[in-house]
Amino acid sequence: MVIESFFRKSLGIILLFFMAYGYSQQPEEEEQNFKFKRITIGTRFLAFISNYGEKSELEVDNPYDFTDGTKLTGLNLSVNYNIINGLSVGVGSGIEKFTQPNFNYVPLYTRIAINGGVERSSFHTEFQIGGHFTNSSKRGGFHRFLFGYRFRVYKTVFSDVSIIYTYQNLEQSFDNSQRLYDNYNFESVGLSVGIDIN
Repeated sequence: MVIESFFRKSLGIILLFFMAYGYSQQPEEEEQNFKFKRITIGTRFLAFISNYGEKSELEVDNPYDFTDGTKLTGLNLSVNYNIINGLSVGVGSGIEKFTQPNFNYVPLYTRIAINGGVERSSFHTEFQIGGHFTNSSKRGGFHRFLFGYRFRVYKTVFSDVSIIYTYQNLEQSFDNSQRLYDNYNFESVGLSVGIDIN
């Protein structure tokens, strides 16, 4: 009877051990599924509600002049390379639109981002530098800085909500011998929402 009782207790302890071991392995398996990939993609919506930069000295109704109420919105897509988990570099492009002057353009930029990687939610910091193109008469460059919070949406899908600062210029050329081109600066702080798949 003593031996039978000992075996029953031992069997119970062994079963309890295997159940605890299996339960403790589950997070590790999930963590393995969340290992970061070298190449990832991301998309970002951005919106700036006003212009704080310099306005041109041309007449107010000039169709190429930035005003206090100039708005900028856009949707971009980026392809990124993870140097280490939480540090990535990449290139991006998309479509963006000014309301005044009223035109669309295609941005092309490089980016570097730092965040908590694929394991956890964290703060997100990003720097972008590049240019924008629409046709031969309008071109310019920009640099942008983002700071926000990044959180897991589902498994390796993350989203971030960030404050974004932009400083960019527009060089408008004219078919006029008296004025070949004019420079305009757009500077603003806005809101950006990004989604990236690791």
